[in-house]
Amino acid sequence: MDKEGLPGLELPLEEAERIIANVARRIVDWGMSVPAVIALEVVKPVSFIAGNLLLTIAPFLYPLFGKENIESLCGFLNNRAFIELLAKRIEELSEEGEKKAEVKKEG
Repeated sequence: MDKEGLPGLELPLEEAERIIANVARRIVDWGMSVPAVIALEVVKPVSFIAGNLLLTIAPFLYPLFGKENIESLCGFLNNRAFIELLAKRIEELSEEGEKKAEVKKEG
């Protein structure tokens, strides 16, 4: 069976980068950088399993979240590199925010 028969297993890099940018910005804006990075590091080893589990229950989630969103999430979770990129982006944005806060304090 080829991968095109399994929805969501392949997520284009551009789509993953868009997801990473949106999610990372929201997490940093909410002030949840540290818990999010810790959670991502903990679930990274089992993210592939979570992606496949999500594929199993996906038909029940389509009406709630939309087919495209669920398939994108499955593709994202099935690639550990995307989880790592998300953690790194959260760290980068958090550091940028801290630097901006220091500059405001000094000024």
